[in-house]
Amino acid sequence: MVDYRETAPDAAFREMFVNGTAEQMIHGGLSVSVPGEIRGWQAMHDLYGNLPWSELIEPAVVIARRGFRMPRQLKIALDLLGKKVCDAPYLGQEYCVGGQPKKMGDLIRKPHLADTLEQIMWYGADTFYKGAIAQRTAAAVQEQGGILTVEDLNRYQVLFREAQYIEYRDRYRIWSTTAPSSGAVVLSALRTLENYPEREYKETNILDTHRAIEAAKFAYGERTRYSDPAFLANVSECEQDDISTRAGEIRRKKISDLRTFPTSYYNPSYEDSAHDHGTSHINAVDANGMAVSITTTVNLWWGSLVQTPDGILMNDDMDDFSTPGTPNKFGYKPSPSNYIQPRKRPLSSMSPILIESLPDNRTVLLAGSAGGSRIITANLQMAYSYVSSHGHVDMQQVIARPRWHHQLMPNVTFFEYAIREVPEMQGYDNGTIAALALLGHSPVWIMPGSSAAQAIQRWENGTWATASEVRQAEARGGAV
Repeated sequence: MVDYRETAPDAAFREMFVNGTAEQMIHGGLSVSVPGEIRGWQAMHDLYGNLPWSELIEPAVVIARRGFRMPRQLKIALDLLGKKVCDAPYLGQEYCVGGQPKKMGDLIRKPHLADTLEQIMWYGADTFYKGAIAQRTAAAVQEQGGILTVEDLNRYQVLFREAQYIEYRDRYRIWSTTAPSSGAVVLSALRTLENYPEREYKETNILDTHRAIEAAKFAYGERTRYSDPAFLANVSECEQDDISTRAGEIRRKKISDLRTFPTSYYNPSYEDSAHDHGTSHINAVDANGMAVSITTTVNLWWGSLVQTPDGILMNDDMDDFSTPGTPNKFGYKPSPSNYIQPRKRPLSSMSPILIESLPDNRTVLLAGSAGGSRIITANLQMAYSYVSSHGHVDMQQVIARPRWHHQLMPNVTFFEYAIREVPEMQGYDNGTIAALALLGHSPVWIMPGSSAAQAIQRWENGTWATASEVRQAEARGGAV
């Protein structure tokens, strides 16, 4: 596992948002944490890259310099945040004309970003973390009320952690990431579900869906104890305990096929983790069998809305920490394990999946999602669909199936409904939802698109097949 998660600046402190506003946590300089992306890219390339570094960066330089036509998905986001983007220094110059958002199909150029990427292309990651670009980056964040410094950028380090796995029914080894990400949450739920009689999981089967939701609720309750392992003792041991065979058996015995329970049954600490937001996910595999499942984020759309003179868009990942004294609107107290500390990495929902078949150790599935806290349940449903079918399921069909989401707080289950614009995508029917409501679930209908999943699978004959999200606006003719 390569961990290039953002870190809190050195001047950050636990109560820094206590007397502030919700807006400060998501927009402006104070919401910016130390970015690790470019260091992460170079660390992976140094270890595993075959192509020259410059060859990898050059296409991005070309696109930024020549420009691209605004696609529908981007236009939807721009319409929702239009004034804030147009009023933001540097961002407004790229996305707006005369103070108004550009239209779909308009050309967007990023010449300053092209110059910066070109320097990174020739001189490596140090170009961003040291020298003139680092100075301008820190200055731009501080001008917008932030605390990021050149020293914060200078000292950022990528961490290499041991990925974690479970062996599922002695047939698969399912890998995911460790804290401060949420791979253990997915693996915990799978470990619980392993204890049910073996059969293919179907989202529209009432009992299957009920059991999967209940397993996810216990796993989300455990997540409140996770944190950056450098700042909380025994996090790794806690994760290993949660994904153990014994823990799965205990959770299974607590699940009733006839009812649900109060929230405190799944989370007796009565704590709530911060609910992080949107990301991107990519899977890739090469001819030699090298595979990567990678999730990345600037948090919300356009991150902090702070863009530097060099074209770098800064994240708002300080919002992923918990803040003392600010219980959520459901009365759950913030999780102390995720409080802000200097150089700490905030808890994340990222949980990319890699599955190997046993006993030959062949990679058979790469999967992951974007969508904030909904990443976890989307990944769970993909992985469970695959292993419960013995790998005989088409992952493109799995991605098209309806998704549910339950993150324990709020104590409601979100169910996707069908939309006419994507006939291949199914939705939950009223009968299934009514039956789940009788078991105690509190259903809420949502439009598809709150999570975006991707996968690559290997069929038994050795061929690879990609599976892409059908919920994106580009795929559904613009319906929102």
